[in-house]
Amino acid sequence: MLREELNELIKEAKSKIKPVLMPKNEQELYVHSKEEFEKMHDGWNLIKIDPKGIALLDNENISLEVLRKIQDKKYEVDLVYEKTRDLFEKQRVIDPYLQEHEEDNKVLHGYYQNRYVKAK
Repeated sequence: MLREELNELIKEAKSKIKPVLMPKNEQELYVHSKEEFEKMHDGWNLIKIDPKGIALLDNENISLEVLRKIQDKKYEVDLVYEKTRDLFEKQRVIDPYLQEHEEDNKVLHGYYQNRYVKAK
């Protein structure tokens, strides 16, 4: 079951990736392989990467971009829901006792309401 959920999560993340157009000169200027980066900076690593994590990503065929989309999923907001939701729903407290005794509550409050009926 977890494998199926992971596959669905990966598929969803891959579907959200959109290609970015970058001019060739900027691409040559900014995009380098890890080996090129290490050559340019005398073997200095930009970040420490866990080899087990890299092996896992390689085994599952997950790029860092897909991993980022998976991590960003928890920050997604449903805008339609947020625009239409009840602003006070978080503040409302539903009291189970009052729900169970709603009829008694109506009778109690009805006692204090004055209702005048015209006699025929």
